[in-house]
Amino acid sequence: MTGAERRRALGACTIALVALSASSCTPSPPPPPQAPVQAATPETGALRIGVSAMLSAVATFEAYDTLFADLSRALGRPYRLVQRRTYQEMNALLLAGELDLAFLNTGAYAALGTRPPVDILLLPVVDGRTTHDSLIVVRAEASYTTFADLEGTRFAYTDPLSATGYALPISRILALHREPGSFFKSTLFSASHDRALLAVQDGVVDAAAVSSLGFYVTVVPGSSYWGKIRVLEKAGSVPNPPIVVPTKLPPELCDELQRYFLMLAETASGKAALRRLGVDRFILPPADLDYAPVRAMMEAAAAQAR
Repeated sequence: MTGAERRRALGACTIALVALSASSCTPSPPPPPQAPVQAATPETGALRIGVSAMLSAVATFEAYDTLFADLSRALGRPYRLVQRRTYQEMNALLLAGELDLAFLNTGAYAALGTRPPVDILLLPVVDGRTTHDSLIVVRAEASYTTFADLEGTRFAYTDPLSATGYALPISRILALHREPGSFFKSTLFSASHDRALLAVQDGVVDAAAVSSLGFYVTVVPGSSYWGKIRVLEKAGSVPNPPIVVPTKLPPELCDELQRYFLMLAETASGKAALRRLGVDRFILPPADLDYAPVRAMMEAAAAQAR
């Protein structure tokens, strides 16, 4: 599937986004406390599936609901979609044993440490790649030509645990021998890649760092962003975000989940579900898959914030 085909297929996933109120240069306040995720019981057997907030909550539901409903039918058990506003909150649920399956952001997985109590079940292949890019985006009419031109502007990161939306742009600033804390006039955390795009489009910020995965889901022909936002620069690439399971998940369930996702590319309905996600197929984690460089980059970015 070509990039152009993927963009056209994903046009239906583009939705009206929640407006940002981000006049401050500090991150938005944390959301109010949310109810804990109810554990699965022998009576319900509900599969608790967490999806990191790469996209806003509504966009995530639109993209994944059909897939998870089909998974529920295949396993013969209900599912519960679990979403949280920040990547750290999703990691906390996973570490607390409150999720059975999680679609994690790359940086969030790396932040779990060198020996996290989770296993990588599968990896998505997108446009033939097992890596994706950090894109620095600006309004189409903006005069900036390089990342260095953004010094003194207003900038949107996505989340402190985002590799593409935070750590990679921090690395670009350091490569210019500048201080991340003073390079931009002001910064904010948008909490998702589509909200970062909205902040650029609406003039709340002058530029933003987003994942290429989120960008090509959102900036599609017919969307409100088409022709209004352009990519200024690629700030680097990282491994694709993994699907993970707790190490204590029963092996039989792990096998069922793995078989289901691997077989999606073999059926018409599965291919349709993959197109909605913008994914070619899922594969077993390659032997050379390595998140250690991402972890080191995340630690370096975190050190700059201290």
